[in-house]
Amino acid sequence: MSIPEYVRDHPITLTVGVNGVLLSFAEAFTRPTFAVFALLFTGAVLVRGRHTVTRMIFAAGVRLAHHARFHRFFSRARWDMDALWERLVALIAGTLLAPDERIRVVIDETAQRKTGGKIYGVGMVYDNRPKSQKGNHLEWGLTWVVATVLLRVRPWGGHVFAVPILVRLYRRKALCLAEGRPFQKKSLLALEMLQKLSGWLPGRRFLLMVDGNYNDGALMQAVGEHVDVVGRLRHDAGLIGWRPRWWKKHRQPETPPSFSEMLAALRREILGGALFQRSALKGNMQEILKTLIESIAHAA
Repeated sequence: MSIPEYVRDHPITLTVGVNGVLLSFAEAFTRPTFAVFALLFTGAVLVRGRHTVTRMIFAAGVRLAHHARFHRFFSRARWDMDALWERLVALIAGTLLAPDERIRVVIDETAQRKTGGKIYGVGMVYDNRPKSQKGNHLEWGLTWVVATVLLRVRPWGGHVFAVPILVRLYRRKALCLAEGRPFQKKSLLALEMLQKLSGWLPGRRFLLMVDGNYNDGALMQAVGEHVDVVGRLRHDAGLIGWRPRWWKKHRQPETPPSFSEMLAALRREILGGALFQRSALKGNMQEILKTLIESIAHAA
C-alpha cells in the first residue's frame, strides 16, 4: 500500500509525514486490522484525558463503525506485538542511530495501576511513585519489564529520550503454576528481550544498563561479548571466589597472605579471565581492570 492510497482510504489521520511512519508498520497487520490500528493511533494522539478505547474512537472522528470492532483489535485481531516492536526498532536504527554507534539500552520494571479483579495478571505490585492507601508503596495492578533505547535528539537541544522498544508482563509464581507455564523472574525476561533485540540488529554492539535486581548470574552468564553491562553489584558479591564460610570450622588457621601475594593472585584471576565468568563485569571493564592491576603491580 502506497502513501497516497493510505491517505485516500484513511482520511482521518494526522499528517502525510505521520502516515508515512505508520506505513512502516503495515506489514505487522492484515489490511483490515491495519485500518483499525491507524484510527486508534490517531485517537491516542488527539484524545485528552484517559486513553480508553471509547475516548480514542471519538477523538479520531469515528461515528459510523461499531465500537466493538475497535475493542476486538486488542483481544481477537490477528497481529503480533513483537512484530510491531521489531519494525519500530528497525525504524529507529535506520533513522536515528549511526551504523557504528553502540546502542544504549535500559531495562527496568514499572507498575501500572489497575482496578478490578478480572484483569489478567493483576495483583499487589511495588510502586515507588505516590503511595497507595493499602500500604507503603503498594498498588493493585500489573508489573511490566520494559526495555528502552536512549536517543539523543539534536532538534531538542541534545535532550535524551528513552523510547520503549520491548515490553514483557511479569507473572507471579502462583499464576504461572496455575497455567502450567515456567516461572520467569525479571532478569530472565530482560535476557529474553535482549536476545530478541540482538537478533533484530545483528552485528550491533549494546550498552545495557540495569538495576541490581537484574545483573544476576542468569543474565550475566548468558549475554554475549557484544554486550557491555553497567549495573549495581551486591555488597557481598564474590568477585574472585572467596573461601566459603564453613572453611574456618574445618581448616586450621593459616598465615594471612602478604599484599604482594594477594596482588599476584588477583592479577592471575583478572588476566586469566576467571573473574569475569563469575561477576557482573563485562566488556571494556575487563581492560580497565587489567590496566589498573598492572599499574599497582608496577608501583609496588
